[in-house]
Amino acid sequence: MAQRKGKRAGAQKKEVTAEEKEDARNEDPLAQFKPGGKHATKVQFVLLFIVMAGTCTNLYVNPPDRTKFRESYRAPLKWYDQFADKYVSLVTSWGYTLPVDVAERMYALQKHAGFDIHSARILEIGAGGGLVGMELHRLGYRRILGLDISPQMAKV
Repeated sequence: MAQRKGKRAGAQKKEVTAEEKEDARNEDPLAQFKPGGKHATKVQFVLLFIVMAGTCTNLYVNPPDRTKFRESYRAPLKWYDQFADKYVSLVTSWGYTLPVDVAERMYALQKHAGFDIHSARILEIGAGGGLVGMELHRLGYRRILGLDISPQMAKV
């Protein structure tokens, strides 16, 4: 008789009794996942991977707020005072073009209406670093006054 691969000669097949089959059915299905179970380590690695993937994804989607911009809503005076000296370069690096857009739109509308921009008096409230005022000055406006709640921003 030819010997099969993986079988030793003379090995006997273990017979499973009806009682052992019943015990296997009544066994706790989660027993293999309990500490010391055969799959506990695999489950721990999978959970660790999920946590790490979630953390990395969160850091990618929500990068650390180095400028603490969220704090500007909680304590605006403190935030603007803190970043007054670098405010213009900071918002410019964000691609913030609203001051340019506002100034150019105002200029175009007033030119279209035939308004003399040299005699215009402009009061900019919440001027911050004066970005809108600087753009208006570039377009020919000369009588511009900017006010801001932050004394540090007003100095800029």
